[in-house]
This record gives sequence, C-alpha cells and structure tokens, in this order.
Amino acid sequence: MVKRPRLFESSPVMHASGIVFIMQRFRAYGLALLSLALFVSYSFGKDVDGYESTNSAAPKPAAQQIVETVDIQGNRRLRDEDLIYYIRTRPGDVYDPAALERDLKELLSLNFFDKTATRVLTTEGQRGGVNVIFEVREWPIIRDLLFTGLKAVQESDVLKEFREKRVGISKENIYDPVKARAGVRVLREMLASKGFPNAKVEVKEEEISATSIAVTFAIEQGLKSRIIDIDFTGNEHFKDSELKGALTLVKQTGLVSRVKGQDILDLRKLQYDLQKNVRSYMFSKGYFQARIGEPEVVGLGPKRTGYLPFVVIPLPVISSVDDTLKIVVPVQEGKVFRVGSLKVEGNSIFSEQQVLSYVGLKTGDIADGKRLQDVVYEDLKKVYGSQGFIQYNAEFEPEFKDNPTNPNEGIVDIKITIDEGKQFTLRRLEFVGNTFTRDKVMRREFLLNEGDIYNDNYLDISVQRLNQTQYFDPIDPEQDVEKRTDEEQGDVDLIVKIKEKGRQQISFNGGISGVGGSFFGLEYSTNNLAGRGEVLSFTVGVGNRQTNFQFSYTQPYFRDRPISVGVSAFLSKYKFFGEGTVFTRNQDFLNDISTPLGQVTVNESNLFSQDTLGFNVFATAPLSELYFKKRPFSQFSRIGLTYQFSSTSIRDPEVNASGDPNITIPVIYEQPDILTSRVIGTFVYDTRRPAPNGIDTNSGQQLSVSLGLAGLGGDVRTVSPSVQFSKFIPVRNKKSKSPHVFAFRLLGGTIWPFAITDTIKNANSIAFINGIPAYERYYLGSETDIRGYQSRSIGPIAPFDTYVTSQNPVATINPSGTPVPISGFPPGSPIPGEIAALGQLTGISGEHPALLAKNFRFIGGDTQLLGNFEYRIPIFGPATLAVFADVGTVFNWHKGEDQIINSTFFPDDTFIGAGRMTQLSLANAPVLEPSFGALLYYRGRIMTRTDFVNEFCRGSRIGCPTSLSPEVQTIYLRGDVQQNSILRINESAFSKLTDYKSSVGVELRVQVPIVNVPFRLIYFYNPRAVLGVQDVLPGIYLPGKKSGFRFTVGRTF
Repeated sequence: MVKRPRLFESSPVMHASGIVFIMQRFRAYGLALLSLALFVSYSFGKDVDGYESTNSAAPKPAAQQIVETVDIQGNRRLRDEDLIYYIRTRPGDVYDPAALERDLKELLSLNFFDKTATRVLTTEGQRGGVNVIFEVREWPIIRDLLFTGLKAVQESDVLKEFREKRVGISKENIYDPVKARAGVRVLREMLASKGFPNAKVEVKEEEISATSIAVTFAIEQGLKSRIIDIDFTGNEHFKDSELKGALTLVKQTGLVSRVKGQDILDLRKLQYDLQKNVRSYMFSKGYFQARIGEPEVVGLGPKRTGYLPFVVIPLPVISSVDDTLKIVVPVQEGKVFRVGSLKVEGNSIFSEQQVLSYVGLKTGDIADGKRLQDVVYEDLKKVYGSQGFIQYNAEFEPEFKDNPTNPNEGIVDIKITIDEGKQFTLRRLEFVGNTFTRDKVMRREFLLNEGDIYNDNYLDISVQRLNQTQYFDPIDPEQDVEKRTDEEQGDVDLIVKIKEKGRQQISFNGGISGVGGSFFGLEYSTNNLAGRGEVLSFTVGVGNRQTNFQFSYTQPYFRDRPISVGVSAFLSKYKFFGEGTVFTRNQDFLNDISTPLGQVTVNESNLFSQDTLGFNVFATAPLSELYFKKRPFSQFSRIGLTYQFSSTSIRDPEVNASGDPNITIPVIYEQPDILTSRVIGTFVYDTRRPAPNGIDTNSGQQLSVSLGLAGLGGDVRTVSPSVQFSKFIPVRNKKSKSPHVFAFRLLGGTIWPFAITDTIKNANSIAFINGIPAYERYYLGSETDIRGYQSRSIGPIAPFDTYVTSQNPVATINPSGTPVPISGFPPGSPIPGEIAALGQLTGISGEHPALLAKNFRFIGGDTQLLGNFEYRIPIFGPATLAVFADVGTVFNWHKGEDQIINSTFFPDDTFIGAGRMTQLSLANAPVLEPSFGALLYYRGRIMTRTDFVNEFCRGSRIGCPTSLSPEVQTIYLRGDVQQNSILRINESAFSKLTDYKSSVGVELRVQVPIVNVPFRLIYFYNPRAVLGVQDVLPGIYLPGKKSGFRFTVGRTF
C-alpha cells in the first residue's frame, strides 16, 4: 500500500536536510555528487501547474526514473479504470513532469472535478522509481433542482433557456459553481425581460450525499418595473409623439401596452427598437445622418400605475404598484437630405430604369432612407431570387453634399452596387420523411420542377400549398427546406423535410333516446387514401327508429390536373310520432305510450316515417388553370361548381294501410314529397398558414364567396349568396413558431325565393317558411358561431295562432263520446237547429272566428351577419388559450305573407278537448252566460248573462250559485272540427337588424391525438341575453344562461 505523501515544500530548511541525508549515505561520491544533488533538489522542489513532488526522504533522480504506479485518489462515483483511460502516463514509462502536466489538464477538461482541489502528486517508488497519484475532488450530481419565488417566468421556460444557452444546470448533471453563476445571469436576464431588472437571485446548495447535491435558485423578484415616460431630447423637427409612435417593441405604459407587455423594460429590445425602428423612421423623412445616443434609465421609485387615472384598487392589467422608470433618449437629427443623382452599377438582367422604378425616388425628392433600405436589401433580393439569382447581394453608397441653395438642407447622391451572382437552375427536388404519401402528391403542389430556373417566390408559394393540404405537420421554409448549391455549375438542390400527420379518424357514438330510440353510429375518414391524397369518409348510423348513411370521396387531382372532383351521397330514414298519434282509437297503443318504457317499446308500425336521400357532385380548380398561371393570387384562389339534389318524403304509419279506423293513426297535416335541385358556384382565396400545434392558424387570410341557385327542376326556387372573410395577424412573438395571434371572421348570407311553386305553396306545413325550406333558414347560437348561446336559439320568433273551423254542429247533452242530441222538443221544432247554429265556427276569419291558442314558433331568418374575434395565446404544446368576442344577428330582410296550415276534420272531443267547441262558441256570443262551460236552457230560452243574474243571483254576481238548478238544462255543441294555424311572419319578434346578440369570454383548447380536433372548455358571458319569460312573447320561456361554462369539441373558425 502506498503511503499518502506529504507535500514537498521548496524551502531552504528542507533543502539542507536533504543534503545532510545524502552526505551521510553517499560520502564516497565526493563533491561532484553533492553538487548534482543540490541542483536536482532545487529543480524538482517547484510546482508545475498542479504537479508537486513529495516526501523529503525521496531519492533525487540522478538520470531517468521509471513510473512504477499510476493511481487515482478521491474519486467516489467515477471508476479508476474510466479515468486512467484519459491519462497517457502508464507504469513503466519514463518519468516526465511535462507529461503529467498534460495528463492533469486532460482530466480537468472532463469538467468532472473541482479545478482548485485537483492535482497530481509523486512519491518514492519501492524500486527507486516514482509513484504517480492524481488526487481529485469530484463535483456532485444535481439530484434536485428548485426555483423558489419564481412567478414571472415559467420553470419550463427557464430550463429551456438553460439548454439553449448551454448553461449546464439540470437534474442529473454534474454541478459546477461556475455554471451556477451562469444560471444566475440567465435568470436575471429573463426576469429583466419580464419587467424585473432588480430581481435578486441566490444559489443555495444542500448536500444530499457524498456524491449528490440539491440546488435551489432562491429568487426575490421585487416590484415589476414599468416605463411611465419616454423622453426624447435634442429633437427639433420631430415631435416626441412621432418618435414614440415609431417604437413597436417598447412603449410607455397604457392599456394596450400593458396587455402586450410593451411597457416592460428590456434593454436589448429598447436598443433594437431605437436603432431599427425609430432611426428608420427618421431615415424615411430624409434625415440620413440622424444619430440616437445611449438611452438613460431613470428610476422614479414605486408608484401606482394604471390606464384609468382614478382606479386605486390593484386590478390585473388595469392598475398595480410598480417600480416606475423614465427613459431619456438623446437624439441628433442632422440635416434633411434631398435626392441628388441616382446610379446603379453591376446590374445586367434588369436595366437601371427598372431597378430605380423599384426605388421610387427621383432627383429633388426628400431622400426616403427606409424605402431605399427596404428596396435594396429585401425587394430587389426577392426580384432577383425570382429569376434564380439566389446569391444576390447589393449595397448603396450615399455621398453627402451641401445644398448651395438651402444651407439647412443637404443633397445625397446614391449609388447602388449590385452583385448579381450566378443564375441557378433547380437540379433536384427531393422529399424526405414521407413514409406513406407518394412523392407525386407533393410534387404536384410545387411550382418548381427539375430543370426550371430557380425561383424563391415559387418556393414560398409551394410550401404554403403543401401546408394547406393538411397531410403534414406545418413545414417551415427556413428550417425544413435545405438548399444545396453548386456554384461552379449554377445548380441548386432542394431537400424538403416533411412529417406526415395521422391520416385516419374514427369515432363511435350511440345511446338510447326517448324519442329517437336506440342507435349506434360509426364515423370514419381518411385524408390521404393510399398515399395519393384522396379523401374518403363515411358515416353509418343504425337504430330502431333512425337510420342514416353518408359517403363522400374527393380526388384532389383529376387526370393529373389540379382539378379537385368529388361526390357524396346521403340517405336517412327517421320514424317519429305524428301530431295525430294521440287521437288514435287504438287504446292498446295509447297505453304503451303512457308506460315508463312506452317510447322505447312501442310498435314501429304506428310511427310516421321521413325518408331523405340525395347526392352532391362538385369540382374545384385553381384560378391559375384559367388565368395568370403563376401569379400568387391565382395560385391561392380556387373556383368551384357544385350540384346538389335531394328528395324528402313522409310516409304514413304502416297500420294505416289496413283501413281499420280502430287502429289507424289520424293524419293531421298532409305533406307532399319535396325535390330540391341546386347549383352552387364558389370562389375561395386562401393564404392561411397553420400553426405547429395543429389547432389554429398563425397567419394569412381567407375569402370565400358563394352563390346558390335552386330551381333547375325540383320544387324549391331560391337564391342564396354568402360571403365570408377571415384574417389571422401575428401580434407577439411574430418570429416564433407559436406567436400570439389576433384573428377574426366576418360572415354574411341571405336567401330569398325568386318564385314559389304550387307544391311549396300547397305544402300545408311550416317546413317551408316564405318559400324557403326551414332547414335552410339561418339560426345562430352554438360553439361554432356565438359561443354563449344554445344551439339555434338566436333568430326571429313568429306568432303562431291556432283557430278552429267546425262543420255539422249538433246540440247535445254530453260534452264527449258519441254525441247525444238534445230532446224534449216538438217534432220539426227549429230550436235545436238554432242552438246548433251557435256552434258554427269559421276559423281565422268569417262571421264566427274561434281562437283556440296563441303560440310562437322559432322560424329563423332569411339573413345573417356574424363577427368572431379572438386573441389566441399558445400555452404549451397542444394547448392554447383564446380570449374571444362574438357578435351576430339573424333577421328577416325580405317580407313574407302569413302562412295558413289547415288540418283535416276530426271529432271535436278528441281533437280539441271535451266541451272546448262549446266554450269557443260562447266566446263568439258574449251575451250568453258562460259560467258552466255549456249553454243554459231554462224555460224555453238560452240564458243570457242578464237572465242568469236576475234569475239565480238576486241581481248581483256575488250571489251566484256554484251549482245549477235541476230545472236548467246544459247543452253542449258538438261536431267535426278543423284546426287552422296561421304563422304571422311579419309580426316576428327579434327579426330586426338591431336585435343582435353577443358573447365574450375565454376558451381553453387542447388538441387531442387520433381525434385530430381540439377539446374546448369555454367560459362565456352574454351581455345582451334575453332569457326567461318576456312581455313580447307571453307564455314562451327563452332558454339559456347569462354566463357559465360549456365543454365541446371542434373549432369556431
């Protein structure tokens, strides 16, 4: 075992003792050996960068010594053999201090050890050689990493910043105090960018074991610093407000700047804003020699800041106590310059006149320096890039002169020097990452082909077209498109890296409904069938009362042309209870309905059936197929044509085929079969760019215009134009993959009949309102339009009054059952006929109108206007927060006539209720006594109100009896009756443009894998909600809430 060495100190005392020792042992060697020993002792007693010799008794090498052992001491976690791998000195090597120095540096370069406590030592070997010992002190492993007091920055963002800036502080990493100090610096920078430049950060170390440690960054953020004033000094021609307006990243506090975080001091942003934006603004006004000095930050101490001056309560965003700052910016304006001469050099493919036409300046103009910069460095680069000159480089050289006619102005001669470089040709276009999608699908979206002159503009458009297919995760042209150039040959290769999205979507649904019965459904779709880009989807629903099937197929490139064609077909069968169901004489059937499970177990042969079938055929093509083949507008525009056909029929219950009146279901309203044939023309301009999270859109806009015409055959005759415009504007973090985005959608549409066919006119149903199918009228309210309202709850509500027409009235003694005529009159007496005539009701109009009920119907509108506004804030990964405001209205732009729906005739007691016909007749004869719901026959006459009071009430209503005298005969009017309902369209409530509704709130969206649609939790507030019972709609309860939460799936826009 090697004895632990003592450090060798190069002191005179130790040198002397060594000399004595050598002289006692080696006197025979004489004076020459003594001199050599002194020299060696002096030389090897010194430190050499961590290398130290030890042990005063060690022999001093006379010539060459051999390394006997190489050992590692002090290591606990790392194995000896792993460390010796990095040491070149091996046992048996000639002892070399310089080699040991190199070995020590190699160990220290591993960053595993404390450099101040790691060294190399030597001791005397047993065989006269040297034992080499590397004494190390290991840095511990970080087992736990905490951030206390950190509120302004997410911990995940800090760790990400540590990784990007290679700080080296994270769990399971080796701890190094130097790295910890770097972490403190990064944390302070991050906190400063969030408005806490005076934050204190302290590193605390806690030993967990001999080889591990817990590291805590203890943070005191302090008050947030806000800029309450920005003062420019030295400016004479520019107002402070002008220069403040040129700032885009840093502004003094205000409502908008507080929301956007622009009133937070970030010196890097401030410097960029001043030098880039403010100076550019001054350049644009001709001040070429304007200079902006170093801004001075003046602390004003803690103060309450806020947008509203009288708000003293600390409300988020509105008011808070902050550490306030004033920024003083010195400015030197210099002279204003006018354009002198303009020259262009180095140009070959564009003439000087063409280049200068982009500049847009001429001699004598105020020299717009910003425009000059934009043209030379950006606009001309795009122009040259569109011609294949991807190595374009240019500079402009201003030469300043005095203006002899105006000493306050100057003249600037501008020379633009262009280095065009070579014109490049696309040699190879390659796609990588597509494991399923065929190259052909991507190539057909590219405007560039091998052999074409390379064009940067076409590349941008092509990438955007690929993104719009939705087959792939968003492609970034800067990061996902690699350009390889061969300068000698003038060739460029493009390698496009893509990542395919999930193609399949499948979902199941099912359940039991009291009205709809039991059902099971399956939905499947794929947006990239067989890797060719085709879209296939189908929906199947099967139940005991409803069946539906829908199939659609789209071929995006028909016959290898960018013409998208498709077809869809649909079929649905739905069984339902008709309005005459409750009037059937089939008592067994009625008993089934009244049982708790009656709506599920009832025989389906007693239900009405609605069958709907139809198909759509459509084709769309880019505008570039017809005009302007390679212009961006035509590349992003598509025109389309769709033909729709549908047929709807209603069949009576199967039991009605028997003709047995005891089991048939009465048919109240007869409805004809309806055929609809419609052609729709569309135009769409779409430049939207998807966000990386797959939920939203980062930028771009979409304009969609359509015009539908129904009337090429069929029964419906309508015109339905609509227009929709949406735009997405990055607001914050514009250059990041997930910026804050302000988005809005404006939508308008209307529909009106240009004719009404006899089939529709005689439909005897409110399935058509003013000639428009009810399902084509507009309603608002749902998570897809105005988020705080229930589905289809916004729209006009029309009075729907029901009257009664009677036929064959009879005076009877019973109010229900088989009518029993009154008796006791002489044969041929006209009295029974005269009494029965009182029961002659004439419906809506006529001599004896009879109002049975006043009601209302949600009829929707023929016109809608809608606006949706959102501020979208990415949170992390698939999660996004959106602050929204929705506003919209549905109204009737076109006037309509009242619609009358007449039922068939049925016995009065089963159709409108026992005794109801008599009550309606009494209402038409107000002089008759109505107290007992019947005509009162007494002493040969029908009693009037006056007769009854005088005869039985002693002249006053207060004394009227509660039961009748046996001498009074009650007579009931019976007969067959028909209901006459009138829909008063022009008297609708909420049918004006000003009857708009709105919702504001916050929405959390999370994109769910496989389903590929976001799950949404919405909090809403409806400031113009009209709920409950209203005077304008007596008897109607309007559903909904003023505020609340709702959960849904999908997206608004």
